[in-house]
Amino acid sequence: MICLKCEKKKFIEKKVKVEQEFRGKTFNVVTEAMVCSNCGYELLNDEQANVLRKKTVDEYRLANRLLTSDQIKSYRDSLDMSQAEFADYLGVGVASVKRWETYFVQDKSQDDLVRIKCDPDYADVNALEVRWALDHPDEFNGFKKFDMDVFKNVLAKILEVAPSPLFFFKAIFYIDFIHYKNFGKGVTGMKYSCFQYGPIPKDYEKLIKYAQVKGWVSKINAHDLKSNFKFDEKYFSTDEIATINSVYNLAKKKGKKYILDKSHEEDAFKNCGFLDNLNYNDSKKIKIL
Repeated sequence: MICLKCEKKKFIEKKVKVEQEFRGKTFNVVTEAMVCSNCGYELLNDEQANVLRKKTVDEYRLANRLLTSDQIKSYRDSLDMSQAEFADYLGVGVASVKRWETYFVQDKSQDDLVRIKCDPDYADVNALEVRWALDHPDEFNGFKKFDMDVFKNVLAKILEVAPSPLFFFKAIFYIDFIHYKNFGKGVTGMKYSCFQYGPIPKDYEKLIKYAQVKGWVSKINAHDLKSNFKFDEKYFSTDEIATINSVYNLAKKKGKKYILDKSHEEDAFKNCGFLDNLNYNDSKKIKIL
């Protein structure tokens, strides 16, 4: 190898930062290169060029929330499958798996397929989305289909005063049921069930995991969560914002335990059998008001 700048032949392998462009995006990629010990000119051999190509594509994947080549291979390794076996498991051609594990970017539907078939948490997320899509507005969801953008923003607001699931689900329950009482429709479209500790969604653990997988929330400790973004009013009507603020202020003034205790006194909760869905029509005599 001869330096193209000073024509010296002594090179040292070291990490360098290389600016790369891929699909209209520019990335600064750290990779191994041969650096001239005399003038510092950087060259890549064939193997290093292939590594740079793969790293550049993986930077693009990360920026677009897609699995990297190593993450896909890690899923395959965890299943102890060859590329051919993995392809058969996914229902795709083996050529696709080989490409994904190198320089070729999978599209979003292919990425979802790999995650659903390989990641139990992501599979749960997908199952929730299917269930929400199949739901029809009725008296058990406040005559409103579940809306993810609405829910995550209500959650962001309520986490400020009630960071634990034991409390924030009760506050959101009150937002939905108070709004239904006043306007004949809930806010989030959430279905609530009767549990020992009050009204909460039947799949509350999966819903919390969903919020974490989507990056909406992060854990503060073993029980409490914090939102990763700020409440956005654009998803709500003026009346909905008023309802949300009324419950928020109540929890802030009287405390989250007050919200928890009151939820056990509501007809919607007392009239419901264990694990059954609460009926929004029982919101007529909300006792917290």
